[in-house]
Amino acid sequence: MSARILSVVDSYDAMISDRPYRAALPVAEARAELQRCAGRQYDPQVVEAFLSVLDAEDAGDAQAMSTGTTRSIQESRPKAAKETGAVQKDGETIGFP
Repeated sequence: MSARILSVVDSYDAMISDRPYRAALPVAEARAELQRCAGRQYDPQVVEAFLSVLDAEDAGDAQAMSTGTTRSIQESRPKAAKETGAVQKDGETIGFP
């Protein structure tokens, strides 16, 4: 199950991130691609659950904007340290030594 989840999340991240060989896809196109490939490339239940989480996040971001507290998507993502495999979140390094 972990591999199925990781496959969806990693693919989504790859689609919405700029790459040296192509620009990032708009979020709507990435979501449509996950839905199109559900049942063939991705577990349909994982895709459904993942998109539900994104919808909930979007709703939370919309509420935050209406109250004046905003954050960018980039601020909410942890930064990876390629050399160590560590991840930094909220100033704390988590991962491999």
